Amino acid sequence: MAVEGIVGGVANGPIRAESGAFRAIGAIKPPKLTTKDAPLYSEVVIKAGVEGIVILEAEIDEQSNVIRTHVLWSTSSP
Repeated sequence: MAVEGIVGGVANGPIRAESGAFRAIGAIKPPKLTTKDAPLYSEVVIKAGVEGIVILEAEIDEQSNVIRTHVLWSTSSP
C-alpha cells in the first residue's frame, strides 16, 4: 500500500492511505463523544432477550457527518 504525506502536515501526524482515508498517528487527539443515542430494538428482539456487541468502522466527512459504516465484528446471545 502506498502512503503519502499531507501537504502542510506535521511529522508523526495523520497519513493518507491509497483509499483516501486518514490513519491517525502521533499527536492526534482521540475523538470526543458529543452525542449518545440509545439503540432502537424491535418488540420481537426485546421479547426474545437478544443482546450483543457490535464494533463498527465509520467514515466521516470534513463536517463530521457519517458517510459510510462497516461492521468489523458482532456477536449476539439470546
